[in-house]
Amino acid sequence: MLSMGGLLRGIGEVLGSDESTIKKGVEELIGWEVSLVLIKELDGIYEGTRLVKILFKNNFLIEARLHDDTTLRRMGEDCDFFFKKALDVRSKVRYDVTQRRIWVEFPEDAITRAILEKIYVPLLRRAYRPLMSELMGFHRRDYFGIEVSPEFAAAYYSQVRPDKEEAKTSVEAVIRRLNDIEKSINLRVKQLLKDADAGLEHRLRAICRSV
Repeated sequence: MLSMGGLLRGIGEVLGSDESTIKKGVEELIGWEVSLVLIKELDGIYEGTRLVKILFKNNFLIEARLHDDTTLRRMGEDCDFFFKKALDVRSKVRYDVTQRRIWVEFPEDAITRAILEKIYVPLLRRAYRPLMSELMGFHRRDYFGIEVSPEFAAAYYSQVRPDKEEAKTSVEAVIRRLNDIEKSINLRVKQLLKDADAGLEHRLRAICRSV
């Protein structure tokens, strides 16, 4: 049974290659058909890091980083990744949910921020409450989360690195949990999220009309 650590090692061997080589290597490793490989060489404070997004036809996604660092490479720690599954939800507000907290990207506008804090965030907490147990990890520090924005949403497993406990987890267990999270969102949460966004939009429109 393939572990997340084994997947990490396999991915690390091909991340420095071109798109076609990455596609072939990952397909052989995990047995899924890859629909898209995106490569971006980061700059600024992340210079020397290659970001590779691998999207499978079954809507799973690997978001990996390869660090051009001699010390990390010698220690076998020059690669890490997130394992995700795309979700059919969107939000006007960018946020991230784990069992421990809900993070929201607040705007600079004070009125909109106040509405988000007093109305939208409590609605998010209520919507995601049925999922909290499913966001628990398998070890002490690992966890699952949900990221949502206007453009994209995904359920994800915490970052996999060779020196972290996530590496011990089986790929099959992570796939099963991400599928469970997707089902729960579709059955119990999706409509609540739509209502929360609709309520936010209604309140913002009301404020604009009163100004």
